[in-house]
Amino acid sequence: MIACVMLFTLASAILSAYAYDLAIQEPKDTGWDSPEFYSTVSNALMQLLGLYVTILPVLRHKDLQSSYNRWSWGLAGLSFIAPFIAIGYFRRGPDASQIVLFVGSAIQSTIILQLIWALDNIERKRK
Repeated sequence: MIACVMLFTLASAILSAYAYDLAIQEPKDTGWDSPEFYSTVSNALMQLLGLYVTILPVLRHKDLQSSYNRWSWGLAGLSFIAPFIAIGYFRRGPDASQIVLFVGSAIQSTIILQLIWALDNIERKRK
């Protein structure tokens, strides 16, 4: 898990540095080689990483799986798809991509809240 976190963080940092380098040289556009595109990809990678570190404990522990609500798995699927949709929407404009990433992050926050509730339920059952 630590290796995956490091890999995604490093990839996102490299993409952010490349986007910064392009931002200095070129004006804003919606091409695949624009700084905004690389920033969108970097944000998408970090969102996928956040989802990974949130869902992995649930997948590893049966107690958490039984406490996790079904709707949370649907939200996890939507949160997984959102970064890919954001990258696909980039040609329509960077603003559309950022909105999709924001929605994905909001969904991910709900998933994290559900994880906290699941942990709380497990603690209540133990007492």
